[in-house]
Amino acid sequence: MVEIAYTNSYQASIKMAHFEALYGWKYRLPLHWNEVGERLALVPDVLQEAEAHVLNAMPLELRDNLSFEEQPMRMLARELKKLQNRDILYVKVLWSNHDKREATWELKSALQERYPYLFQIES
Repeated sequence: MVEIAYTNSYQASIKMAHFEALYGWKYRLPLHWNEVGERLALVPDVLQEAEAHVLNAMPLELRDNLSFEEQPMRMLARELKKLQNRDILYVKVLWSNHDKREATWELKSALQERYPYLFQIES
């Protein structure tokens, strides 16, 4: 909100707001004010979109330092890398609170050691 207030505040030196100077039109928020300092009402589609994001949010278990641990949800793919004298197996992992685009390649051995439950199904 501070950024919006700053970019929309009138600047006497340029005789307009920063946003207006940059883009050539006044910035419009999806808000409606009835009276100055009285009420704030969101446009319905903006409110529905915000509500959908809130409803889909999963609660996180936060540590004392406000960090959290990602948990692997499932393996998406496997890949064998051949070196001169050994083979290394990688697995593509889908992590909690992420979608498929953010899946990462991990060493199977390290993942199996830390999260053995992922590999119980395939045995």
